[in-house]
Amino acid sequence: MSENAKSLSDLLGQFSQQKKLKKPLLEARIVALWKPLMGDVINKYTEKVSVKDKVLFIKVQQSALKNELLYLQDEIIEKINKEVGENAIVKMVLL
Repeated sequence: MSENAKSLSDLLGQFSQQKKLKKPLLEARIVALWKPLMGDVINKYTEKVSVKDKVLFIKVQQSALKNELLYLQDEIIEKINKEVGENAIVKMVLL
């Protein structure tokens, strides 16, 4: 490759870092990470996961699961932030 040629990976990385795209892509990545990070059991009882402005919104109907997630919220936030490599979530809200 010449000096001016860039790999597709480099170009996609630069493209995704543009401010307008970075935030929604990061939010979508966090939602996609919910199941692998939390496991099948918690995912099974999670109705909806969304992210807006560094806030993770989790909708669950089971009160016992809500209590468990509330108890673990700092650990969950830390786990997500570690996985994405930045301070992407600062708060978690249970619905």
